Amino acid sequence: MDTGTAYGRKKPHHRAELTEVGAGTPMGELLRRYWHPVGLAADAGERPRAVRILGEDLILFRDGEGHAGLLYPRCAHRGTSLYYGKVEERGIRCCYHGWLYDAQGRCLEQPCEQRGGPRRDKVRQPWYPLEERYGLVFAYLGPPQKKPLLPRYACLEELEPGEFIEADDSSIGSGGAQVVPCNWLQHWENVVDPFHVPVLHGSFSGAQFVAQMAQMPTVEFSLTERGVKVLSLRTLADGRLFRRVTEAAMPTLRVVPNPRLGSYGKVESIGWVLPIDDTHYRIYVAGRVNEQGQLGDGLISHSMCFSGDCSLTPVVSGVTDALGVSVGGYHTCVRRASGAVVCWGLNEHGELGDGTTSHSSCAFGLAPVDCSYTPVVVSGLADAVDLSAGWGHACARRASGAVVCWGLNVYGQLGDGTMSHSICSFGDASVDCSLTPVEVVAP
Repeated sequence: MDTGTAYGRKKPHHRAELTEVGAGTPMGELLRRYWHPVGLAADAGERPRAVRILGEDLILFRDGEGHAGLLYPRCAHRGTSLYYGKVEERGIRCCYHGWLYDAQGRCLEQPCEQRGGPRRDKVRQPWYPLEERYGLVFAYLGPPQKKPLLPRYACLEELEPGEFIEADDSSIGSGGAQVVPCNWLQHWENVVDPFHVPVLHGSFSGAQFVAQMAQMPTVEFSLTERGVKVLSLRTLADGRLFRRVTEAAMPTLRVVPNPRLGSYGKVESIGWVLPIDDTHYRIYVAGRVNEQGQLGDGLISHSMCFSGDCSLTPVVSGVTDALGVSVGGYHTCVRRASGAVVCWGLNEHGELGDGTTSHSSCAFGLAPVDCSYTPVVVSGLADAVDLSAGWGHACARRASGAVVCWGLNVYGQLGDGTMSHSICSFGDASVDCSLTPVEVVAP
């Protein structure tokens, strides 16, 4: 008789007290004692923005005087959605009967009422307090008498010359989309799991980061005043000790150093895991950079050049000559919006920014984030990149009209897996390849 089959297995269940975040739940009430990011500073603007946090649907906006507001979405008058409201100098006006609310929910005008609504001061649209820091808008959804100070963090306060703080909303570190269909705790507890790194990120799809990260570490766990700290130790081939500290800080902070080892020192960025509801989360990140776009490309890419500081590298005409790439390694270069060119060593062609890895959310025309970082100008792809026997070519056209090409070893490897936007094999094309061979140019 067969044993150990799946028949009769118990129904899966979850720890509701830890995973459910709605109002009135144990975890929901705990999380409501803290500040959470609800958007980039630029997200609070003259157009109402629908946001969802801890299971609550809300409207984010910024009035003409610069005050950011976060209001319950249904107008206190007749329940019309304020998502369709009009942001004005003093607040947001409902599209139905024109009631005007300020950033703290006070009703300022009732234009359909005599004398502008003599009882308008008795109406209050439900609202939540906001504060802005590190390029992010933070909200407090808890009891007013329990509201804490919005924390500051040394790694984001102590800047070196030329550094500034950049914020990102593409969920860097999630390994998935901008909004991830997964409970927040399933991700957050993974922050203090160092053993999956050499397995998942170091062997199953090649070394996604650097060789040092693919080595199995010796690990020490410790409790701190803030949460759980992980010390991972690796003895390198040359005898040096590689020491890496990762921390999960209450209630949702992920303090994870750059896995590509751009530099050794204090952590470059902090991520806030935002529980959207019980089945979705996203990550907001703020970090020290010295060039706009270093967080947004998914790599925290400063200091990630294989030939020294590439932040000011001119247009590269011969990539192989410009980079001292080790034997067996490959390379990819991107041009930032500023015009600077930055290059990385990779494990396979097309790994950077192709939408198939967790390092970038760009999908060339289907992009949820800014994909303006384009490859360097090359006059002939085959001449600029040394493709070994068996490698093919793939090109994609971005929304900007720029055409980009990489060498691949599996057709369909680039982008969404079907390469429906473009795939060329230089003579045996599954779609229109009239643009190849092509000179790759910046928009």
